Order: sequence, then structure tokens, then C-alpha cells
Amino acid sequence: MLTLTPARQQEINQDSKSGIRITTGQGVLISSVGADSPTALAGLRAGDIILKINNQPLLKQETLLKIIQNSFVGSTLQIELNRNGQMLNLAVRVGRLPDFSKP
Repeated sequence: MLTLTPARQQEINQDSKSGIRITTGQGVLISSVGADSPTALAGLRAGDIILKINNQPLLKQETLLKIIQNSFVGSTLQIELNRNGQMLNLAVRVGRLPDFSKP
């Protein structure tokens, strides 16, 4: 995840290898999504820009992480995002994070 700024938007759009075209200079960019990850299962894709969560504007990735960490597993978050210039609203159920400490 990356916090978007107008400068970062320009940098990403100028990188022909990124495969991502950013149409807004604010929000939180989902830079990659692992297969079967909670992000993928929620329906989010690489290149999505999260603009609001539970109607709260997102300006920093730290805010998004804090909201997710403070949410209960099984609760629903309302996410407003920009996907390739199209505005979408998703109801996303909070899942359990994988335990990476186990081999």
C-alpha cells in the first residue's frame, strides 16, 4: 500500500513498467495483492485506490491500517474506491490475518 500524493501519482504514471494509471492524487493505492490474501478475498485489486473507509476520507495508509487493526473479525467495512477511473463501493468483511510466525 502507498499513500498517494500528486507527486507520487505523477511518478507512477510516468513509469511505463508499473501497468497502473492513477487518476487521482489522494487516497491509498493498493500496489499488490497476494493470491488468497484477505485483500484478494475482499475483492480488492492491485491499482485500486481506496478513497474512504466507513465514509472517512483516507489520506494516509497508516489511517487505513489503524482502522483495520481496530476492527473485529467478521465486521463489515464500507470502502469507496477508484478502480481505473470508476468509483466503486464495496462492503468488505474483515478477515483474520494469516499467522506468518508459523513455518
